[in-house]
Amino acid sequence: MKNYSAILIWDLDATLIDSSHRTPNNPDGTLNLAAYIEKHTPDNIAKDTALPLLRCFMHLVAQARFYSVICTARDMMQEDYTSLCNFGIATHQILSRDQARKNHYRMHDGEYKRHWLLRYYTLRQFACLPKFVFDDAAPVLSMARKLPHTVALNAVTLNKKLSQRI
Repeated sequence: MKNYSAILIWDLDATLIDSSHRTPNNPDGTLNLAAYIEKHTPDNIAKDTALPLLRCFMHLVAQARFYSVICTARDMMQEDYTSLCNFGIATHQILSRDQARKNHYRMHDGEYKRHWLLRYYTLRQFACLPKFVFDDAAPVLSMARKLPHTVALNAVTLNKKLSQRI
C-alpha cells in the first residue's frame, strides 16, 4: 500500500464543475434531489463547464502523494463518467448515490456524505491521515468540521478567489 500524506475529498457540482443549469439547490445549499433528477439528462451534462478549483485538483492529484476521492450527491450515469473523463478528472475513488444503498436517497447531503466518509476514519491505512474536504454546501462543511483530522474548505469561496487571480 502506498503511503499517502493526506486524503483529498472533493464534491463535483459547484466545486469542480459548474452544473448550475441542472443542479438546483435548496436554500441551505444542498441539492434539490427531485429537481436534479428531472434535469439529469445527457444533453444537460454536456453543458457542464470547469470551475477554477479543477486546476488545483489536477495539480494536487498529479503529485501522487494524496489519496483523492470524489464524494458527490449525484446519481451518476454513464454520461457523468464520460464527462469526468473529458474534463481529465481521474481519482482513486468515486462515491455517488448510484453506488449507495437505497436509503441514501432519503438522506440529506451532510448525512449522506458523512456515511460515505466514515470509512476513511476507520480503515487503518487512512485513520490518522489528515483529510481535506472541498464542498460548496454549508451542511456538508459543518459535518466535516466535526470529524477528526479534517479541514473543510468552502469551494464557493475558493472558486471566487481563484477566478479573481486568473
